[in-house]
Amino acid sequence: MSAGSKRIDILGTVLAGVASTSVVVAISLLLLPAPLKIARLVYPSTIQIPPQEFGSNILSQFTLSNNGTGDLIVDHFFTSCSCAGVEVEREGVFRLIDTLHIPPGGQVNAIIRISVGARPGSSQRVQVFFASNDPDNPEGEINVQISRVNGGIYAEPVAAIFGDTGNKSDRVQTIRIYNNGVKSRSVKQVRASHPERFELTLLPPQPGVHEPQEHDSAGQLIAVVEVRPKSGWEGRMDGYFEVILSDEQRSPDRVDIIGEVRGKIHYYPDTLVLPRQLAGKQLLTGELVFSHRDNKAIRLEAESVPEGISLTITPSELNQCKVHVEYNPKTSDNASIAMTHTTKIVQLRLKVTSYDKEISFVTIPLILIRQ
Repeated sequence: MSAGSKRIDILGTVLAGVASTSVVVAISLLLLPAPLKIARLVYPSTIQIPPQEFGSNILSQFTLSNNGTGDLIVDHFFTSCSCAGVEVEREGVFRLIDTLHIPPGGQVNAIIRISVGARPGSSQRVQVFFASNDPDNPEGEINVQISRVNGGIYAEPVAAIFGDTGNKSDRVQTIRIYNNGVKSRSVKQVRASHPERFELTLLPPQPGVHEPQEHDSAGQLIAVVEVRPKSGWEGRMDGYFEVILSDEQRSPDRVDIIGEVRGKIHYYPDTLVLPRQLAGKQLLTGELVFSHRDNKAIRLEAESVPEGISLTITPSELNQCKVHVEYNPKTSDNASIAMTHTTKIVQLRLKVTSYDKEISFVTIPLILIRQ
């Protein structure tokens, strides 16, 4: 065999080997599993919304994106508050979201609709929750915050609360009034719902005495209101006071007053509703029980009895007195009595004298229902 023939045989052998290797590589590549197509969800973790007006409905847009190679499915949307919902625009109309399908590289603009109802001067927070087929984000959460709810004043504390106590240290409650971010705002006057129960004092704020002067979300301190029981008052303090602002055409803001100033005379119940239901029967009678907190013997006298009400007062054991109250609807039609539909609210006033001549007066609300 010549040298040229040998070279040709060697080259053929090499080419055959190369061809065989290429086939093996090609077959191996065909046998490899295809790359996984995985969805990748991208969304904002927080949404900050500037101050909004109390009672308004607002829309805030956010984007859900798919940065993966597979189709993204987002569903099971819900919020932490019934005041909010997540929607998407379809055919020109915003509708609540059921399920979103987002292709690779795609995105969807959604909105959260919020009814602004948090206390004026405070912030409002809502959380949005959803699920997805992104293995790294199977459960998503977006925290939405309205920095401040605009409206009327902000009261701190939110109510004047008097405990069931006779201690003098509990006889004055101080409420701080903030301007809720309106720099020109000032308080013109305050007005009590039950001036016979409590009295109000409107004061200018004093640095170092009334703090903080600047609230984190509710603005500047503009007034201080002191609430105290009316001199000689004993019993329930429930009511409110109104804050009337200067140069603003808006309804007064209310601050609740809750609790009781306990006197030396204890009685129960503190309100009597007639008729009352007992074992399926309607009763026109009820009973009040009175005692002295120092366990002194007492005597009761009727000071003021509403029309349609009759009383029977009897002493009982353990230095108590019982008052049997009977309601006669047919004789209680007095136009001067405060009425709401078929309900009358009247006041029963009793004089209580202890054995050592100590005198107290007790006023008990009676709620009379006309059938």
